[in-house]
Amino acid sequence: MTSQLYRVNLSIASPTEIESTARQLRAIREGFLTTGSLATHIPRSLILESWQRCNAMNVNPSRRFAPLAVARESQLYQVREANELLIRATHSVMGHLTDFLADSGYVIVLSDAKGCLLDVLGDAGIRRRLARIDFVPGGDWSEAAAGTNAIGTALADRHVVQLMAAEHYCDGWTDLTCTAAPIRHPFTGEVVGVLDVTGDYRLIRSFLTNSLAAAALEVQQELRTLLSPTIAKESQMKFPAVTVGLLNGTNSLGVDKNSKVQVHDTDVKLLKSPTPGDMGSQLNLQERRTRDAELLAAAAGAISASLDLQVTLENVAEQAGHLLQLENAAVFLFDETGEAMFPHIWSRDNSSRLESLRDLEAMLGGTDAVSLVRERGEPVIIDDVLSSIIQSVALSELMGIRSLALLPLVTARGVIGFIAAPRSRPYNWVTNDVRLGLALAAQSATAIENARLFSILQQHNRRIEVLNAMAQLLSTLPDPNQHLELILKRIAEIMDLDAGIVLLLDQNTGSLTLVAHCGLPEAVSLDLYDLPLRPLHEIACLVATTRESLLTCCEENSGRIIYEPLQAIGFSDLMAVPLLAGQTTLGVLLVGSHNPRGSRMKTLPCLQLSDNSSA
Repeated sequence: MTSQLYRVNLSIASPTEIESTARQLRAIREGFLTTGSLATHIPRSLILESWQRCNAMNVNPSRRFAPLAVARESQLYQVREANELLIRATHSVMGHLTDFLADSGYVIVLSDAKGCLLDVLGDAGIRRRLARIDFVPGGDWSEAAAGTNAIGTALADRHVVQLMAAEHYCDGWTDLTCTAAPIRHPFTGEVVGVLDVTGDYRLIRSFLTNSLAAAALEVQQELRTLLSPTIAKESQMKFPAVTVGLLNGTNSLGVDKNSKVQVHDTDVKLLKSPTPGDMGSQLNLQERRTRDAELLAAAAGAISASLDLQVTLENVAEQAGHLLQLENAAVFLFDETGEAMFPHIWSRDNSSRLESLRDLEAMLGGTDAVSLVRERGEPVIIDDVLSSIIQSVALSELMGIRSLALLPLVTARGVIGFIAAPRSRPYNWVTNDVRLGLALAAQSATAIENARLFSILQQHNRRIEVLNAMAQLLSTLPDPNQHLELILKRIAEIMDLDAGIVLLLDQNTGSLTLVAHCGLPEAVSLDLYDLPLRPLHEIACLVATTRESLLTCCEENSGRIIYEPLQAIGFSDLMAVPLLAGQTTLGVLLVGSHNPRGSRMKTLPCLQLSDNSSA
């Protein structure tokens, strides 16, 4: 039953995990092809939907090579001639990608709107290998012809697609990884082609989704440049158009059928191709790139200046605001399930809007926009919320946000969150904005991951310090039972906490007895069944029963279990840890703080005492 299934996470953190994921995907695919059902696992929703389309189209899953869309060289010439404008628009981008991925084991591919390959660039050895499956100019890589693959699935899905190994439907390409981004017509929003990078499945890299999305947007802008004002006028009469952006409009094509063409001043400039003599424009462009590089370097330095996770997140939000010239910016991190989002918000004037922006989490949570970021690693660019198909107009009505960019934070563990860049007015996000934002996001993801790993290291060191201190005390004290308060104070001191309690479990009756405490208010009764300590007793009983640690707090937006009765005895944070000796639960340790401690509380999953300990 579907409710009992869980989705496969596309793990790319290490070669071992890549191989493990590939084996799991092979088993899932074999089960789907053999029985038509999914017994214990299901793939990502975009893959399952593609498999189902391929099954309905009777695609042969045993296919070892793709069919050719053209039979003769003259036909390929005609196809390329029909797509001359697209090929011209992608020439520079294809060159940059080729240089960027040189000697990395990838090829760079351009297809038309039907999945016919127009160009395949890259290492000659890789191209020869792919030629064996007809991954060559003229090859047909639509879903109907080649099953689930990045190019065909991107054409069907209309968004960035990255897949690996047995996520492909056909046997012939289950050793590959592919990342593809659709290229949209700048005026109509319809998909006119696909950019793709393909290589061995062991080379899968999540950052390629950002790179391909930005490259596709750059091609879209170049298409706008190549289209003359005359053609633009004709398009205005024939097609309802949208502003430049990865995601705009209100129907499946990203086109608002009731809208009129919106051409910004920036667009008018872009429509005019620079002449060779226009040295001023070229100089200005070079100056802007130099300035952007300097600003990005300064932002990266500020973001990396601290290894404290909270400070790093605050710096990321602030630098995003400065770099993209925003009034407000926010950083959202996903929890371990990939669902919950915890915002860190920066406001230029620290006004009342800072508090209202905290509602942004509720407004974005569960939307298609966040799903695209979380599940695809695809940046979401919305020029005008009022004409968007993926974001509620309530974002504008309730929060005054008219334009929005969500920039994924991608690490080796996958997408860990995103930067939200809102604007109060409609805004034309041109390629330079997106490229700059994605470059900042890449730097930020690295800084956040470094801070996270440093935090884990600190927690591990504190845990070791606590255990060593306890072992030393237990080995030097004649009777540890008579010095539990000293041990407890030492634990609280090491962890920089204010209070603690030790409860020992009677192995015969199963009851807990308070044997040591520190930092409790003097007026509090030490009777576990009296109202003040009853919440602590309830938590301790739960931990003793489950033998699992529990972290609670009294703050909203903390990401932890909220337990308000703790406020009655002055706790802001509390951690309850089972005291274990082998398979025996000796009792429960509770340590806490009267002030918020954040990550300082996440240090002791349990205390495993030696079996010969007299405690």
